[in-house]
Amino acid sequence: MTLAEFFARAPAYLFQEGEPGALERALGPSPSGSVNLAFYPVLVRRNVGKILLEVYPGLRALIEREHDGLWRALVEDFWRERPPRGWDPNLHFAAGFPAFVGRRREHDPRVTELHEELADFHWAEFLVWAAPDELPQGGGVDGVDHRLFVRQYSRRVPELARALVEDPGAPIPAQQPTPTLIYRDPASLRVRVLYPTVTALVVLSGRRKGARAEQLVGAIPGLSVALLEQVERELLEHGVALDGPRLSR
Repeated sequence: MTLAEFFARAPAYLFQEGEPGALERALGPSPSGSVNLAFYPVLVRRNVGKILLEVYPGLRALIEREHDGLWRALVEDFWRERPPRGWDPNLHFAAGFPAFVGRRREHDPRVTELHEELADFHWAEFLVWAAPDELPQGGGVDGVDHRLFVRQYSRRVPELARALVEDPGAPIPAQQPTPTLIYRDPASLRVRVLYPTVTALVVLSGRRKGARAEQLVGAIPGLSVALLEQVERELLEHGVALDGPRLSR
């Protein structure tokens, strides 16, 4: 047996239905013994379940509170659909879970918009925490951190996600469309959340486009250059916007 033969056959055994005898007949007897070999698929399933639990803790808490057995079913179905590949199990496995929850919602009435939003927030939070400081290849300096995620949730999802981690019985806030910024604080390096005003979103969009304040005053009623500059300063203080081209320059 060559190493290439082992890696060609092992994933199907570890991530799909199979029994150790078939693998041993193809590759030869396991030095660890058939009983130990049979444990490896169980170990893989436990590990991928642990990854999802650690990346999506608030989502798991809410689902287990609402529907007994649903979280386990989601984990089982997901890893069968998307066996992990690559050296980083988070990026090559947990990355697809929000999209999977969204697809599941289309045909499973137990899975709701809130579940999908919680999954999305948890993954955005992980990406903000794990992203390198360097700009992505081809990125430019536009005065907005490349780790910033802009979302529109049905309620204050980040607060709920974190509350559920502390207390699985935490109340669900009432629906209210909520613009949400998820970013890394440049001073503390912690993941932060900010619920911006419409004016703040106009400022961020303007900085992305390299616009001047005078060009943005007509975006929504009541804007002025002074207000835009004030909000820009506030975004700089929060660490959402970075030193770079200012609207007023």
